[in-house]
Amino acid sequence: MDRKKIICHNCRKPGHLRADCWFNKKQANEVEHARGHDEEEDEPTAFLTVAAMEVSPVNHIMWYVDSGATDHMVCNESYFSQINKLDKPINITVAKENEILKASKIGNINVT
Repeated sequence: MDRKKIICHNCRKPGHLRADCWFNKKQANEVEHARGHDEEEDEPTAFLTVAAMEVSPVNHIMWYVDSGATDHMVCNESYFSQINKLDKPINITVAKENEILKASKIGNINVT
């Protein structure tokens, strides 16, 4: 197969496939360098997808639950039926570049 005819589906440049794309590796290294992290990170990291919550005038809370998510997050401690402080905060990577949030507590929320 002529490598010059191969077009990467990631960067759209010729001569390589997505799995071999230098763009992914370069971008990952730049982000890690900007954060001051090594490639091997021993801290647990979570990734955040934002969902909406709506509060109506009668204080009825509407939740949009992602049934495929492992964990859910909320910023108001009063919603928790049980809450505990984590021994070590968990890093949460958000879509905003170079921004990491910290989860310091974990608990249960009763949903009916």
